[in-house]
Amino acid sequence: MPPRETHPTEAALARQAHALAAHSPHRLRRVFAILESVLVDGTEADGRVVATGFFEVLVTEYRHGFDLRTAWFHMGPESRLYCLAWNKALGNEPPEWMIA
Repeated sequence: MPPRETHPTEAALARQAHALAAHSPHRLRRVFAILESVLVDGTEADGRVVATGFFEVLVTEYRHGFDLRTAWFHMGPESRLYCLAWNKALGNEPPEWMIA
């Protein structure tokens, strides 16, 4: 199977996901509000780019030591649902704070 082509916006979002830890709480709220809006109100293609280019990277980075718990409390409900689904798809049990 040939590798999936990465959309330029997806790649940019992935870079942002990696750099997220350096943002202030105010900026985190703004970033997650925008991303939630895209997931809820954006086109299917835009939502897919945000989901795969940003949230999948966050969940994957959590498995490598990223402090997802801090970011989690700034996420909207659709963002959280996607992260939970991706975590499950990876075969991981979610920590208690993700499902509380």
